[in-house]
Amino acid sequence: MFGESAEIRARIDEAVEGWVGAPGPNLVLGGAEAFAHPELPALVTYAVQVGVERLALETGGGPLSTGENAAGALHVGVRHIIVRYVPCDEPMSETPALADPSKLALAGIRAFRRAAEARGVKVAVSAVIGVCRHTGPLLPAAIAELVDAGVGAVRLLGGEGASAGSAQLAHVAAACDTGVVNGVWVGVSGIELPASHAAHVEKRDGR
Repeated sequence: MFGESAEIRARIDEAVEGWVGAPGPNLVLGGAEAFAHPELPALVTYAVQVGVERLALETGGGPLSTGENAAGALHVGVRHIIVRYVPCDEPMSETPALADPSKLALAGIRAFRRAAEARGVKVAVSAVIGVCRHTGPLLPAAIAELVDAGVGAVRLLGGEGASAGSAQLAHVAAACDTGVVNGVWVGVSGIELPASHAAHVEKRDGR
């Protein structure tokens, strides 16, 4: 979520005024880490006040496990969290707090779910995973971990060359199968899958 608060408010107004159809207006506050913006609560409150019906925050997930962030997000009107999930099989830093962002993300998802359950509020939690040669082999296990934490949908995003290797395709297909077995849909964007898994490929409009 980049920009000054006045600029973000103007973009919120533009999104609401230009919305056509129902349900909505819907809005995602994303970009950089949403919880890093110093005026996040005020911006979320503003979005709800001007008519946003379904409001989502894009986050790495970790901040939701800190203090009252999960409860605070619910209090001001957030009902959907989109977690940018980075599967990790080894520490990324010697600093404990930064060693495993995937564990922090899972803890944040669970904290948000617990806070919502305690307040009797219905929420949605989805995850986005970038597919590359590093994350590919970890995808099936990552889907299982996300489902266990409370994620209801996952998107796998391929970059340039993501569909080049048969091994990569096998990892993605296995991730899709893991989602189906666990009752969570896995959508795939930017990767051409074989006919057996073509239903998982999202169109350009995200469907």
